[in-house]
Amino acid sequence: MELDELKLAWHSLDAKVEATQRLQAAAVRELRMERAQISLRPLVWLIYIELALGIAAVLLMGAFTAEYWRVARYSVPAAALHVCAILTILNAASQLSIVRQIDYSAPVVIAQGQLLKLMAKRAQAARWQLLLAPLLWVPLSVVVARGVLGFDIYRVFGWTWVNVNLAFGVAMIPALSWMTRRFGDRLNRRGVMKTVADHIAGRSLDASMRALEEIASFERMQRQ
Repeated sequence: MELDELKLAWHSLDAKVEATQRLQAAAVRELRMERAQISLRPLVWLIYIELALGIAAVLLMGAFTAEYWRVARYSVPAAALHVCAILTILNAASQLSIVRQIDYSAPVVIAQGQLLKLMAKRAQAARWQLLLAPLLWVPLSVVVARGVLGFDIYRVFGWTWVNVNLAFGVAMIPALSWMTRRFGDRLNRRGVMKTVADHIAGRSLDASMRALEEIASFERMQRQ
C-alpha cells in the first residue's frame, strides 16, 4: 500500500472513530437529560397539587366570606386566609412557569440555572410558610370552627384565647426568622430538618440537578 493510500485510510478511520464518539456522547447526553426530566416529575406533580389546594381554598374562603361578610370576627380571618390562598396559587403558577422554561436541549448550564431558580423559589415560599404558620393558626381555627364544626370559637374559648394566640403568632415571626438565619445551615445538614429541607426543595429536584451535573462532567471529559 502506498504512503498516500495509507494516510487516506488512516484519516478515514480517524473520522469514523470521531463520528462514533460524537454519536455515543450524544446518546449519553440524551439519556441523562431524559433522566433529569423524569426525576423532576414528582416535584411538578407536587406543585400542581399545591396549585389545586390553593384554588380550592380560594373557593371555600370566598363562599365563607360571602356568607359572613357582615360579621367582622368571621370575615376578617377568612379574608386573611383568602389572601394566603391567592399567594399560594401565584407561587405555584410561578414555579410551573419556571418548569416550562427549562430547555433540556439547551446547554447544561442553562438548565441548571433554571433548576436553581426553581429551588430558590420553593425555599423562599417554604420560609414564609414557616414564619406565618403560627399566625395563621388562629384565623384557620375560627373559620374551621364556624364553617365545619358549626360553633363560635370566640364564645367557646373566649377573646382572651384568641388574643393570646394571635400575640404568640406575631411573637414567633421574628423568633423563627432569627432561628432560620442562625441555625438554618447547621440544621439542614442533619436529622429531621434535613428531611424537611429535602421535601421543601423537592428530592426530585435534587436528583435532576445531579443528572445535569453528570452531563456537565461528561462533556468536560469529552473536551479534554
